[in-house]
Amino acid sequence: MAKFTAHLVSTIRGSIAGINYTANQFQQNVARRRTSPVNPNTTYQSMMRSAFAGAETLWQSLTDVQRTAWNDYAATLSFTGPLGAYTVPGRQVFIGNMGTAGYWKARGAGIGALTPTAPTIPGFLDLDNVTEGLYTTAASTGIAFDATYNGAEDLEIMAQRSVAYNPSRNRFKGPYASATMDFTSLVAPQTVTGEFTGLSEDYIYFILVRAITGDAPFRLSAKYYLRTTAITNV
Repeated sequence: MAKFTAHLVSTIRGSIAGINYTANQFQQNVARRRTSPVNPNTTYQSMMRSAFAGAETLWQSLTDVQRTAWNDYAATLSFTGPLGAYTVPGRQVFIGNMGTAGYWKARGAGIGALTPTAPTIPGFLDLDNVTEGLYTTAASTGIAFDATYNGAEDLEIMAQRSVAYNPSRNRFKGPYASATMDFTSLVAPQTVTGEFTGLSEDYIYFILVRAITGDAPFRLSAKYYLRTTAITNV
């Protein structure tokens, strides 16, 4: 893999002659050999594909008024990429929000009916606080997180964890194990605690936390990341 700093390749993206040009999380431009995508076609992959395909089908059935409402909501969301801040069309936000709601619902989250109503509250769903929590399950080893929301909407909090790492590990890019996905319902305003059990004492784990409104209109939060150490309660 090579990194570029010259302006000539500052915006190049895509693949040319077997070389893929992209940018990393530090907004550095990189070039690397093109690789074939991995498609293990797991049960969780199939569930996710089905949920997002269903969201695409639902988008096709929306009226012009409904699509305009989603476009208006999408305009209030700002994303950050290698080239700076940008927005995306309402269709993309709709499929992202509805597809996620459908997938989490299929995985057991307390999600209501998948009604395609556009949010009227602008911006992303913002949790007020996401921190490492106090692990309390007796006679076991694990990690915990706390999530606080002081708004008016009831939420579903999703969390996934990494595998175990030695204490010198400070960063983790993922992927997070789909099998570890767990949900905690939050009745606003409230602070809830989620736990992962059966882990290895004194090892480092990383937690990904995200939230969505439990009922339509569905608003998604940003992703929150935590670095935690597994402890044992006796």
